Amino acid sequence: MTGKKTLLLLLKNPFSPRDYERMGIDALKQRFELWILDCSSWLMPQTVRRRKVHPPICDEVVQINSLKAFRQFVAKTPAGVAMDYVGQFSAQAIIMFHVLKRAGFKIAVLDSGSVASPQEWRRVSLSWQGLVYAYKSRVLARAMSKLGRSLLLRALPDQSPDIALVAGSSWQSNPRFVSAKIKIPAHSFDYEKYRRVNAVTSNQSASQWALYIDQSLPCHEDVIELGYTQPVSFERFSVALKQFFDRFEQESGMPVRIAAYPSARSDAYYKAMFGDRDVVFGQTAELIKGAAVVFAHASTALSFAVLWRRPLVFLVSEELRNSWYMPWVLAPQRVLRAPLVDIDEEAAGCVVAKEGVVVDALSYEAYENTYLRSPDADEASLWDILAKAVLEHGPR
Repeated sequence: MTGKKTLLLLLKNPFSPRDYERMGIDALKQRFELWILDCSSWLMPQTVRRRKVHPPICDEVVQINSLKAFRQFVAKTPAGVAMDYVGQFSAQAIIMFHVLKRAGFKIAVLDSGSVASPQEWRRVSLSWQGLVYAYKSRVLARAMSKLGRSLLLRALPDQSPDIALVAGSSWQSNPRFVSAKIKIPAHSFDYEKYRRVNAVTSNQSASQWALYIDQSLPCHEDVIELGYTQPVSFERFSVALKQFFDRFEQESGMPVRIAAYPSARSDAYYKAMFGDRDVVFGQTAELIKGAAVVFAHASTALSFAVLWRRPLVFLVSEELRNSWYMPWVLAPQRVLRAPLVDIDEEAAGCVVAKEGVVVDALSYEAYENTYLRSPDADEASLWDILAKAVLEHGPR
């Protein structure tokens, strides 16, 4: 026994090197008896089948493959605080939190960062377009699943979190955060990354390149795992995207660099998707800080463009406009009052380069205060804020 308080990190997706950094593992294991419970093979087995499984990253990771294994781990572990990176998304997850509560653990939730999201029911109507959207986006199926979870939660003791670290104000529409007993102003994962990058890089002017935030739209693993159709086809989307970049580069004289999606793809994929352009992994924040303009769809990495006040251009195509994903592009685009450009239009790249893009300062500030950081949060590291909360409000 170390005398440190127990802190569990509960995960539903396979733990990755990227998670090690963004979840502050080095900082947390210095302060707590830390265990990272990778429950992906139990709660989300499809992710294990489809995603890259990394070899053991650190000694704190424990693989949990069943409810029985979870119960056994909890039974032998001193009660502490369990950080919820899972959510009450399924009956199994709800049972997991029930086991923790019965064992004396307190539940913490952390507003890791959100983006503006659509009010989907406004898209559902008795019109043909509304019914097609409901089918493609699985709105009705998700509503029925939510009803089932609500009934299970009513049958069990209260699972309200004991501690919530909240960023901005968007959490006020999330019942799980609203129900937390203690709410502590904090900031998002991306704001924490923003702090770290600012601490180690110079304040270079934003004039070196244009940047595209890749989301692997033609073959995103989340889409497959959740049963959706891909919003665009590789063949049409890649051709339109390269044409847009070619025209923009010719007119502006500025290269377009690619901030690669974290899941590894083959060199052949990137060559076919982006030609000979510079594709960079694991440096999205740094690239956005140095970019003159950022091209995007609906990535959470929009946060970095907002924080560094970089001009954003939201890219769409005919396929994307007709897909279930389009409302998720429009939601942040409208909040930020940023241009929406159709890459299927032949002259689009030239027009963007000629006309330029400006930042709507008030909209960017509102976005930051809504989704990324509580204005009254401490300037400390996110992990210092979390550690203080756990030590003050965790089990005695």
